Formats: sequence, C-alpha cells, structure tokens
Amino acid sequence: MKKAERDDQALILIVAASLMLAAIRTAIVGAVDMAPVFARAAFFLRRLIFLGIRHEYSLLPKGK
Repeated sequence: MKKAERDDQALILIVAASLMLAAIRTAIVGAVDMAPVFARAAFFLRRLIFLGIRHEYSLLPKGK
C-alpha cells in the first residue's frame, strides 16, 4: 500500500470519527433540550391511561 493511500484512509477515518462524535453530541443536546417536552407528554399519557381505566371500571356491572 502506498503512503498516499494510507494517508487518505487515515484522513477518512478521522473525518468519520469526528462526524460520529458530532452526531452523538447533537443527540445528547437535543435530548436534554427536549426533556421537559417528554416529561409533559409522559404525564398526559399517564393521566389519559388512568382516566381510561377508571372509565372502563365504571362501566362494569355493580354488585348489589
């Protein structure tokens, strides 16, 4: 393998590694920025499920 080919491959590996690190950093920053939105959505989803279960329970025949 020629020196120029090795240099090209090394450069490609460096660029690929830096792009991967940038993607990971972007994902972490995006997750931190979106955390309040996810928390609020989870709260409303839990509330919706609870109300649905309570409603279904109210439809059951009552024992007398």
